[in-house]
Amino acid sequence: MDVDVEMVHQKHAGRDEVAPAEDLRQTDIIDHPSVRRQNICFSVAMFGCVAFFTVYVVGRIYLQPSEFPFGAGGAITDGTVDNQDKITMVSDAIGKYNNSNGKGWTHKHNSSQHQHINHDHSAGDDSKVKKWLDATVTLNDGIQYEIVERLVHDSDAFTEGLCYVNGRLFESVGLNGKSDLRELNPTTGEAMTKIPMEGKYFGEGLTFVNGQLIQLTWKAKKGFKYDINDLTAPPTEFNFATTRNEGWGLTYDAANNELIESDGSANLHFWDVDTMQQKRKVEVKRMDGSPAKQINELEFWRGRVIANIWFQDVIIVINPETGVVEKEYDFKNLWKKSTRRGAGADVLNGISVSKDPDLLYITGKKWDRM
Repeated sequence: MDVDVEMVHQKHAGRDEVAPAEDLRQTDIIDHPSVRRQNICFSVAMFGCVAFFTVYVVGRIYLQPSEFPFGAGGAITDGTVDNQDKITMVSDAIGKYNNSNGKGWTHKHNSSQHQHINHDHSAGDDSKVKKWLDATVTLNDGIQYEIVERLVHDSDAFTEGLCYVNGRLFESVGLNGKSDLRELNPTTGEAMTKIPMEGKYFGEGLTFVNGQLIQLTWKAKKGFKYDINDLTAPPTEFNFATTRNEGWGLTYDAANNELIESDGSANLHFWDVDTMQQKRKVEVKRMDGSPAKQINELEFWRGRVIANIWFQDVIIVINPETGVVEKEYDFKNLWKKSTRRGAGADVLNGISVSKDPDLLYITGKKWDRM
């Protein structure tokens, strides 16, 4: 989210304007060395007090951000970056703004675990697995993660969903007039097939159930079921309703035979697979207790729902029964915002489990990489 802050300078008589001559007063000061010495000592003492208080407050903010109103907006990243062990703390105005509006941001994790991902500096490196980025992912468990390979991604694709099915990788792309369903080469990331949607539809979340790819639309309250073995065949349509009557993310819980849908609210909606009707919904709470608003792309992984948050480079891990966020992964260094080409919407969005349950595909809207 971009936040513009305008500083307004108001004038006050006696500060910005010269006071009338008749209001000016002169004070006689005894010009004596002892008086000057007392004034100097008083000034030094005051400066020392102010300096000590400033250092104390700033130090407490950095060491215990949760004690302060904006502390929940901070993030601690434990890791090794640029070959130097360090702890990077972020506690800024955006965090304060988002938390004051109940949106949450990135959060402090009680963890000393970190993941160092080395950069492939040698262009001639032909190793099977290339580690291509210095990045730190904040975790609060002992699992080690690293980026193992970089694939290409269409930088014009407004990614809304990724779905891996038996060696095949599919993507749902959004925006009115540009939405489609794609099959990607799972090895390179290149688009092999594109099935355009009607111009009135904005493509959204995507998942696979019983031989069909299920794709949502944003505001049309309509979804489509594609035969995975014949994507060119006309899809079957269905209607749906949610808290906001919008489609954002979609995933499938095979154990319970339920579809799980997000609509940009703080709720997860659980649908009957056969009727596409809602069975129940669960409110999701961030680690600071605030509602997890703007839940976007979803994936079901190891009995948990993992989700992107719109406009935030984080992935949250949700207990589908309770709605409690058990972990938050900070991916802001995956591709730093300062180096992206978009105007703010090119955020992390797109998660899919691969054939290896320990390997995830991750990309973003209009990203040139996956």
